[in-house]
Amino acid sequence: MMYRNKHAIFFDFDKTIGFINSHYGIYTKAALEFGIEVSEERLHEKPLNNAWNNWMTKQGVDHSQHSNSEIEYSKIRQAIAAHRLHEAGVESSDEKLNLITRRIVEMEYDSNNYQLYSDTTRCLEFLKKEGFQLLLVSNHVWQLPKIISDLKIDSYFTHIITSARVGFRKPHPQIFTHAVELSGETPSDIAFIGDSYSNDVMGSKQVGLSPILIDRENKVNRTNTLIPVIYSLDELR
Repeated sequence: MMYRNKHAIFFDFDKTIGFINSHYGIYTKAALEFGIEVSEERLHEKPLNNAWNNWMTKQGVDHSQHSNSEIEYSKIRQAIAAHRLHEAGVESSDEKLNLITRRIVEMEYDSNNYQLYSDTTRCLEFLKKEGFQLLLVSNHVWQLPKIISDLKIDSYFTHIITSARVGFRKPHPQIFTHAVELSGETPSDIAFIGDSYSNDVMGSKQVGLSPILIDRENKVNRTNTLIPVIYSLDELR
């Protein structure tokens, strides 16, 4: 198997082991609660990651100055939400926009808005029994550890690492090196599984990890790739 010679396996969260029910849906629902209509289609027109441009560096997003506390990081999440609403054409008073974005952050932190894929738990169970150290490394919100706990898979991971608390978003090397240090393993003994070629594959590879791309939508022809590609976590069993 593609990971059998490894000691540890790092996982991404979104579109790898789980997903948010509808990120754009959260925006539309929160806005509607305050009398503002915005369609998911309008939100789709602008790439989500554009909202992070204010914190972009040559290596990736660095918001470490705002990751000292949940309160400080939540301000960033509100700024991100406000940017996306503005890009979608939403016009509102500053007071109402603050209420909407605060509600969006609340919903992003709510475990009820997240689900696991059907193959996740059995894969984690298998790998844990096989003796692999498992870590979660994700571009995610402050409350990711609680979300993982509420989804009842926290016991499989020795560490749950979210960019919100580390201060760097993949593919920035700092979030990967932080995870490696916590694991106590050498980079060559670690596999990284994620759905994003730029964030997960290239990001982990630059610090010496062995990436595995998961393509749940079967868009990649794995016979033509230089890295391992799986379509389901069941392929790891």
